Amino acid sequence: MIDGGSSPRVACIGNMNNNYFALMRYLRVLGVDAYLLMFRNEHDIFLPENDTWEIDKWKPYIKTLDLYNNIYYWAKEKRARIREEFSGYDFYIGCGLAPAYFARAGMKLDIFTPYSYGIEFINDSDFDLKHPRDSLYKRYARFYQEKGIKKAGVVITLQQYFFPDHRNIFKRLKIHSVPSTIPMIYTLPEAGDSSPVEDLREYIDIFREKDMIVMSQSRQLWKNLPPGIKGVMSDKKNDVLIEGFARYLKSTALKKPLLVLLGYGPDVENSKLLISRLGITDHVLWLPRMPRKNLMKVLEYADIGADQFASGFWGGTGREILSRGKPLLNYIKTSDGEYRRITGHDMPFVLKARTPEEVCARLLDFERNRDDYVRAGKKNKEWFDKNCGIGIAEMYKRIIENGPSAAPV
Repeated sequence: MIDGGSSPRVACIGNMNNNYFALMRYLRVLGVDAYLLMFRNEHDIFLPENDTWEIDKWKPYIKTLDLYNNIYYWAKEKRARIREEFSGYDFYIGCGLAPAYFARAGMKLDIFTPYSYGIEFINDSDFDLKHPRDSLYKRYARFYQEKGIKKAGVVITLQQYFFPDHRNIFKRLKIHSVPSTIPMIYTLPEAGDSSPVEDLREYIDIFREKDMIVMSQSRQLWKNLPPGIKGVMSDKKNDVLIEGFARYLKSTALKKPLLVLLGYGPDVENSKLLISRLGITDHVLWLPRMPRKNLMKVLEYADIGADQFASGFWGGTGREILSRGKPLLNYIKTSDGEYRRITGHDMPFVLKARTPEEVCARLLDFERNRDDYVRAGKKNKEWFDKNCGIGIAEMYKRIIENGPSAAPV
């Protein structure tokens, strides 16, 4: 069902990682009259046309605001104009600077879902004597951002429960969040899903010649780290995967294993140098950055997907892998029991690894027990749909229709 009927008009504000484009589509399928309101400065890679083969079908429900997800533009906006930009809707779901905009305009955000580690526009507000003007802008935005979050009807995030820095911010704000997530990937069938993409033909031909493919579309970020993020979500530790794959090549009985990496991030050249030093260049394929709809087609050919090896949890890349029914290679800090206690459901099938030695061991395990691992990986698609896809969209629908009391405790 695409037309929302008589249900409340719902605004999904922002589109980092295409999260809200996926949410809007799920909600419309569920009969909710939902719309995507994008900021003026959304990243090109996260534009809706990069995430669907049916953009014309969804265009009537997409609007670009004359507002920016940027504190300097935000500080100049007048209350009346903000209210005008957000008028015409009954229920508001937002990320990014949406809480600060709503607080400035005297409006209430119904659901807030942070996308950034430490909560966007709050975690980077320390005063810098070398840049006093920027520091004042950050403090000003943080005040309104926190005010808007405190006023929000429901806050939904898992980070409060798995990352101490994030938990400390929520504790300071005296906010309890719902331990859940937001649909990030739309997995329902679309026209074009099964059609070949000629731009990918050269890669697909290579994949078909290989006897095992490990793919990681994570940013290359493990050496040139911005200050203060080492060991948290922004550090991918791609070097652990590369060194682990090199170890695996020395032990495998297979003739043509392949590691597939995506060529973006500040450490692409460092990764290439590491690969060259390890002597595994012939077993690594670099893909250019591409729209997610193409990337998801490439991922279909992988045997294993790998995300990150620093934070102790999976990120957007991990969810992409799970959504395609693949085993996920990732460092997981949380025990299965603790994860179930927090979320109320089991963890997906993950090949847990933190070191190059553990990466090598997991790949050898997969090689020896391929059929069992493939079957377990396919169940990840069911897990994703229930816990990160249409199943989670149903939770949002209940909150929209019944209010905050419908949110899980």
